[in-house]
Amino acid sequence: MKNNFSSSVVAWAAVFFISAAFPRLLAAQSTTTKEVEIDVAGPFGYVPDVVDSVNPQNYIVIVASSAHHGGSVVPEGDANHYQSNTGTLTLVEGYYQLNFNVTSCGPQPAGIERPKLYGATVNNTVLPTLINGSSHQFAVRLPKPCYYESYIESSVKLGQSPITSSSPETAYTTWMVLHYTVDASLTSATLTDQGNNTKTVTFKASQPSSLAGIAIALSMNAVPSPACDFESSMAFGDAATFWGFTAPSYVLFPEISSSLQQTRRYNYKASGCTKADGHWPLTPGRADCHAAQINVNGTVQ
Repeated sequence: MKNNFSSSVVAWAAVFFISAAFPRLLAAQSTTTKEVEIDVAGPFGYVPDVVDSVNPQNYIVIVASSAHHGGSVVPEGDANHYQSNTGTLTLVEGYYQLNFNVTSCGPQPAGIERPKLYGATVNNTVLPTLINGSSHQFAVRLPKPCYYESYIESSVKLGQSPITSSSPETAYTTWMVLHYTVDASLTSATLTDQGNNTKTVTFKASQPSSLAGIAIALSMNAVPSPACDFESSMAFGDAATFWGFTAPSYVLFPEISSSLQQTRRYNYKASGCTKADGHWPLTPGRADCHAAQINVNGTVQ
């Protein structure tokens, strides 16, 4: 089978993930263990492991539609560096396993920002195909974490009626941190593709966290649309199509500032800014850091 890996830097536009407004809190560790993290950036869905028969209860799978997307695995926790880190691995469509040994979890620190995911119910019979039977997805099997932390969130207004100034605003996680307790000597994980080709990925500390980590990121190639960020609407529509859930009839993201961050201003009159009559505006995308991550069948508790 073909080798799914490339050691070259991904040929995608830079990822514009917003700096987090809250710190990551660390649990106390013994001298024989330590905490590492997997940073998941982009509109991935979290699903139970229904593909592998070996201890599936100990694993989860993150899956995303590959429509309009590229995928990367970065040997550090900062997903922003997916282009600049020379060790970045380019994902092609398919199923991967990121393997490393975990130990018993330590106490979860107080004050962790809980995940804010878009909930979706998907028929369990179709999950194996979406994870490992489709040619239009990125799927990575991971050990189940000790706990999840919402690291970056984005705002959106959505509903079954046209969006107005009185429509409620909701925040969803767009960058999640998965926390693990591992042996103090652990320095790397192995990433295996469908052809059993294996690459070593190093856990490396980087800003904005002091923990050693690995990032798994999605990206798109274009400049954002400042009027209403409808690339994020498109990405949310791609997720709805992939998972088979009915998306809200109307979705509106805030305007994007010159520094590529969300504002709190909504453009209610701009043409093509919301999904209506089943048609999503199909314009070039970018790193869709404002499209929600998906909690499939309550996988993330």
